[in-house]
Amino acid sequence: MTEAVVQGVEKPANGLKGLAHLRHDILSGVVVSLVSLPLSSGIAIASGVPPIYGLMSAIIAGLLFPFIGGAYMTISGPAAGLAPALVAVMTSLGGAGDADATGPGYPWLLCVIFLVGCAQLLIALGGLARYAAAIPIAVVEGMLCSIGLMIIVKQFPSFFGFADRVTAKEFYQFVLCY
Repeated sequence: MTEAVVQGVEKPANGLKGLAHLRHDILSGVVVSLVSLPLSSGIAIASGVPPIYGLMSAIIAGLLFPFIGGAYMTISGPAAGLAPALVAVMTSLGGAGDADATGPGYPWLLCVIFLVGCAQLLIALGGLARYAAAIPIAVVEGMLCSIGLMIIVKQFPSFFGFADRVTAKEFYQFVLCY
């Protein structure tokens, strides 16, 4: 009896062994990508890019992750926690966009995302990922709170009946202008 089969229950495996459950993984990937379409478009808008970028990322991720493999109890989906970081990076690298167009900082953001991905691979291969648990929960909760505030404040113009194009880019501009 192998380690993967314990008491008649087979645990999913990563790598080539995980391909045994590929049809189930593809089905779950499609379901997750369909469920995450509205969330992904909202996160894209909150990140300062057009919603189609979020839709593309949800579809690509939902169809790609089943082939890469995952963990036994993991769901791959949109990461709302990155929205404030993405806007901050785009703003500092040349300007964030809006729901209609990307800003001049977007190409630089793609470079940053690529470099961060390379750093994550090095951290994972070096066995250093376990040190991420040292980040205090207050930091994570603060980041999630900022996401909620961004979403709420970006709805102010619509709530107060402003129908024209919103030119505010910063948090304080949304609050003070309306």
